[in-house]
Order: sequence, then C-alpha cells, then structure tokens
Amino acid sequence: MIVNKIEKYSCYKYGEAWSKAFKYLTKLTPDIANGKYEIQGNDIYAIISSYQTKTREKFERHSEYADIQYILAGEEILEYTSLKKLKIASPYDKEKDIEFYHPAKTTETAIYLKPGIFALFLANEVHMPGLIYNNRSSQVKKVVIKIKNSLLIQ
Repeated sequence: MIVNKIEKYSCYKYGEAWSKAFKYLTKLTPDIANGKYEIQGNDIYAIISSYQTKTREKFERHSEYADIQYILAGEEILEYTSLKKLKIASPYDKEKDIEFYHPAKTTETAIYLKPGIFALFLANEVHMPGLIYNNRSSQVKKVVIKIKNSLLIQ
C-alpha cells in the first residue's frame, strides 16, 4: 500500500503502465461522467463512480489487478488490514477479480482520502473503501484505476 500526493507519483518506479495511469489520472476533472474508461484495453482502465460514503461493511481483495484510488470530489476513509485477521465472506470471483472478507474488530491502518491524495493497493492487499469520515456521510466522486499486476515493475 502507498498513500501520497498525486504530484509525487513519479517517486515510485513501477514502469510504463504506472506512468500511463497517472498521465490519465492527472487530467481528470470532477465533471467526468461515471463509467468505465479504457486507458490500455483491459490491462489498464478507469472506473469513475459517485456514491455516499458508508459505515464499515466488507474488506475486498483483488488478485489480477492493482487499484489506484483517487477522489475527484468529497472525502472518505479507506481501511487497510492484514489478510491473516480476516474470514472470507464471499469466495473469489475470477470474472470480477474480487474476494470479500468480514471486517476485523480492529484495523491496522485508516487512510483519509481527499482530492490531491492517491492510494495504491497492490494485488492481495486487503482494503475497505468508501467509508464515512468524521461521523458523517458525504457524496464522493472517485476514480479507481485498475492496472494488471503483470504490467507493474516490482
């Protein structure tokens, strides 16, 4: 997991796919329509969505793709924890590249995400996005860029 200011993305040397994703990301504005946008076919793509933040539900994990999560408008908390602490809620769905876990009583890390800050979750890093910040729900517009793991230099 990495959390940093968007202008610091080039500090991380994950290769051409990483650079391509951030070149796309840095040009986005909050008025972009919700939907899926191909950056490099199914290897790199963006999902734009709007939603209300929520209370804790389930952690998620991906195997095929890394997530770059970035808020275009609003604010939220993301939680990150160790897979060892969790029990499966829904088995891995290969088509959707997702597995869900029941939340643990405690979380290792809570991340405050707002415009200007990105979070990277590599494959198999368990996270819970979209959470209420400061005890109040808020409207969020977010982009999640999915990058195939095989394209990231690690």
